[in-house]
Amino acid sequence: TNVANILIFSYGRLRTNICSWYFICLSISQILSLFFNGLYRIIVNGWNNGYDYSQISMDLCKFRGYGFVLSVVLSRHFLCLILLDRWMITSRSASLRNKSSLKVGRWKNLRNRGRAIHPSTRATQQTLNHLLIRQSRSDFQLIRLSLIQILFFIIFNAIYSTYYLYFTTTISQVRTGDRLPIELFVTNIGQCLLVTYAAVTFALYMLASSVFRQEFQECCMLSIDMFCDHYSLVSSSLTSQQLNTCISYYLNDSHQPWYTSLATLLPMLIGVFIMFRNIRRTVYDTLSVPVFLAVTGIFLFRIKKYIETIATDIQANNSTKEEYLKQIAYNHVIIGVLLILLLILQILAEKQAKVPKKKTM
Repeated sequence: TNVANILIFSYGRLRTNICSWYFICLSISQILSLFFNGLYRIIVNGWNNGYDYSQISMDLCKFRGYGFVLSVVLSRHFLCLILLDRWMITSRSASLRNKSSLKVGRWKNLRNRGRAIHPSTRATQQTLNHLLIRQSRSDFQLIRLSLIQILFFIIFNAIYSTYYLYFTTTISQVRTGDRLPIELFVTNIGQCLLVTYAAVTFALYMLASSVFRQEFQECCMLSIDMFCDHYSLVSSSLTSQQLNTCISYYLNDSHQPWYTSLATLLPMLIGVFIMFRNIRRTVYDTLSVPVFLAVTGIFLFRIKKYIETIATDIQANNSTKEEYLKQIAYNHVIIGVLLILLLILQILAEKQAKVPKKKTM
């Protein structure tokens, strides 16, 4: 869900607002929180049969604790920045508003000078006023999102913060009897609530903001259009509308910030880690490694290459661009086939791993 937050806040008209970048950074910190406190436990308990490397390695134990605390601190930091930015955008001082968003300040300066503009530019002034109305609606929606975000953070963070305040004030006391297990239970509940908060932000955004819902709907419709376009690429040539849709999509993808690539790179890195850990478990796990590496290689070195070519090759005509899009579509088909093969290999590996080995006398 946090990956969806990153994609939506970095897409469309929300992308031009400074507060959206704070929400993107907040989603990244929540991904770290889910990894160090949620996914880490799933990997340890699910794939390692309860064997925790952090229990035997002091460095891994420190790294896990540091990562979880860092993610919580970053979440609080970006929430404070969001609140500060929304305070500046609602301030009566023009200098504070300009510090929040330079574009809003420029539009407002143009609107204030409207009476000095020649009547022939009235249409331009109306367009600027329309942009201001849309921008003000986005600002209002982001104010609502920030208030709801902070309110739910306080609710979900209450037990965790209260416990550590209590622990700091009673650190000199000796814990005997049932006191230590009770305190451990309370801190685990607090951490689970923090992880729950990091996982439900997408639902909160969808319920609280109509602009966020519209951007999500546009992203979904664009994804459906791209799927249909790729289907038509394999069978026949593209129409001009389909070609423009695909080109616009990949141009927008090439101009995304670098950290949005984490949405695809992070699952790949986790997959590589799991694959190499289980490489000697069964023969199917061994065969899964080259298949997974082939999927990763096609995505990084072929699809990404053609996307960059579409964005940089200005002199390419429509037929050349259509050829680039066909190559991307064909590589997507190959990746789909390899992923189905990988799924079959993993199912066979799980079945073989569950079969008990016969004891030799």
